[in-house]
Amino acid sequence: MPVKMEIENLHFGQKFIILYGDTGTRKTTSLATLPEEALPVGLIDVDGKAAVLMEEDIKRDLWHVYQLAEYKLEGRLQKAKPCLLTEALEALDQINNNKEIKTIVIDSVTILYDGIIQLSRFESGKSDDEGFNPSEYGVAMNRAIKFIHKLRATKRNIILICHEKLHTNETTKIEKGSPALTGQLASIFPRHAIELLHAFVSRDKKYKWHLRNSGIFVASTTRRDLPDETDQNFAYFWGANLVENKSEISEKTSK
Repeated sequence: MPVKMEIENLHFGQKFIILYGDTGTRKTTSLATLPEEALPVGLIDVDGKAAVLMEEDIKRDLWHVYQLAEYKLEGRLQKAKPCLLTEALEALDQINNNKEIKTIVIDSVTILYDGIIQLSRFESGKSDDEGFNPSEYGVAMNRAIKFIHKLRATKRNIILICHEKLHTNETTKIEKGSPALTGQLASIFPRHAIELLHAFVSRDKKYKWHLRNSGIFVASTTRRDLPDETDQNFAYFWGANLVENKSEISEKTSK
């Protein structure tokens, strides 16, 4: 049985933010807007995007980057390596030993989860062309959720960056954009985020975030004073904007 995730288990004041979106919507570079209160940052760079972030106007000495193994390029397909989970856990242990780090970023969780799936296939001796049975899928999902539990246990702020994927509701048959994770994880992770942000490019070519559900994409926020669409700025969720009332978080996630 998959491990359950409960929002009430978040430590008081701890942030759990999921940012997802299509390629080219500045998910990684928007991290440059993290305010002083969120620094230093421990960035677990799964898909090699840290170099792009380092070109932004940031205080590089307050960014600790942990680069994981490069994943294979096969034509246009990117195939994650089975070792990614082990390397991510090792990086997390290093971050946890640095008491100065306030925020942990995983970029991207989509690639990391692909690595977890590849690990399950590797352990079962299966090739990519062979089917993935429910038991193997359950092992992969449990590993992913346990990794998130370990993240939260650090008591640091957490930002998970994901790719975007259309998911179809089995009951209504309606498609909605959400974080690119398979099966139940696609609904489990967003349901338990305090902030679920969707990155997109507006019609006037500006980089923005959806903060609330639209007809096409899922999103949610504790910032009731902000509009449904806003500029990309993590400072909205720090400092004077800190959500101090856990009942507000529970109310949001129960809707």
